[in-house]
Amino acid sequence: MNTSARNPAVCGTKPRRTWPRPRGFTLVEVLVTAAVTMVALAGLVTLQILAVRAAGSSLQRSQATSLAYEMSDRLRLNKGETQIAGTALGGSYDNVTLCDIATRHAADERGCAISARNTATLTDPVAIDLRDWWNAIASAGLPNWYAGIVRDPSSDIVTVAVQWDEQRGEDDLRPADDTGAESEESEEGEESEEGEESEEGEEGEEGEEGEEGAGSEAKSSCLGGTMPSSMQEICLSSEL
Repeated sequence: MNTSARNPAVCGTKPRRTWPRPRGFTLVEVLVTAAVTMVALAGLVTLQILAVRAAGSSLQRSQATSLAYEMSDRLRLNKGETQIAGTALGGSYDNVTLCDIATRHAADERGCAISARNTATLTDPVAIDLRDWWNAIASAGLPNWYAGIVRDPSSDIVTVAVQWDEQRGEDDLRPADDTGAESEESEEGEESEEGEESEEGEEGEEGEEGEEGAGSEAKSSCLGGTMPSSMQEICLSSEL
């Protein structure tokens, strides 16, 4: 049997080796993968920031609600009778406002009857209630807080309100935007003197309009009057 045709070694020829083709990732594939990964991570970071912010806002709202209920309970405990001083029905809590003058909102121009911590020894139940409430709100850490009590004498319905500034974190980003705007204006001003004059005129008009707008940026409050638009409010109304 002739096996020379089947066995290459018999004919003196070497078998051909087949090498696998090299496989890998091209530079374009790596860049696309990196870009997709970066976009996904940026989305996760943004989602995490929003979740933390929402959790903080929910915590502040819960604290404000608890503080409003606390004062409402104090009013019921010291309800008293009409025309009796030192009681809720006697009007001793009417139109009382509280704030921390050191941390209050810069645009909040409302009056504040109790603006600092009272460390004196007190015997009046009304003064004790208001002092303890002030300390409780200050300890809660609500930013730029403001609180007050109003009563409708005709119906003896008392409204307790706790307010705080929820936009303080966004206000911290404004200087960076203003700096960018100033740099753009300076570049445009270098191009021509006439451009500077026109820009200054426009800036003056916009500044006046901005000041008027800032003054008008307010919303109504359940305590009466208005409060800064960035302030949030919890109002609790109940009949004594």
